[in-house]
Amino acid sequence: MTAGAQYGRDDFLRRIAARLGRSRPLDREPVRDVVGVPEYFARRRADRAELVRRFVGNWEALGGKAFVVPTATAAEEVGRLLAEFVAEHRICRAARWVHPELERLGVDAALAKAGAETVLWAFDPSAEEGTTADEAYPARRRLIEAAESCELGVVCPDVAIADTGTIVLAAGPGRGRSVSLLPGVLFAVLPEERVVLRLGEAFEYFRAAYADSEKRPSSLNLITGPSRSSDIENDLTIGVHGPGVVYAVVVGDSAFRSE
Repeated sequence: MTAGAQYGRDDFLRRIAARLGRSRPLDREPVRDVVGVPEYFARRRADRAELVRRFVGNWEALGGKAFVVPTATAAEEVGRLLAEFVAEHRICRAARWVHPELERLGVDAALAKAGAETVLWAFDPSAEEGTTADEAYPARRRLIEAAESCELGVVCPDVAIADTGTIVLAAGPGRGRSVSLLPGVLFAVLPEERVVLRLGEAFEYFRAAYADSEKRPSSLNLITGPSRSSDIENDLTIGVHGPGVVYAVVVGDSAFRSE
């Protein structure tokens, strides 16, 4: 390191120390007993209505569109929204996760009524037992190509994070990554009970939900608004490496009770 560089480094550290109220930079790493986020941050709490409001606000601030629908009329509201989006984006095919929540809401019937075909990500991992990766790939490839031909992907997130406006998707049987990545439009619907405050709480949820290492998802996909890509000249493009239009629907009543 040259003398000039050393001086610049020392001056920089002195200014940081002064801003922290120290007379000079520390000569050794400070002792820190806390693991993870600071205690004051971990202590933060919010009721369910506030969690939903915060998630919706942050999701929309990043370019997504969010809706909160009451439990009693959730199926009708989801069907209405799907019909609206199918018409708006001229959707012919929709890839869908195999998920009981989506089946309960009648997603397939709503799509069919709107004139869109449903493609299920129906994958049975037991069919790959005793096969090599090369032998198993053709079946997976057919699913990937089917998802690629769809304009809409429909998923049910495991968790939504209020602080960042993020939905978290765990990949697994019936829940392929391609459904949320390849179509140009993403439609995510989840119950309000799955909205947590911060990222650490989301990881705590997954540690508890997948305590058995054999059942842990192959990946977690964190989606915060539509896909954004920038080149070296900082030219921003939407929807190149993922959906350019993203919708989130939260099903629950807390937001309506607090009005």
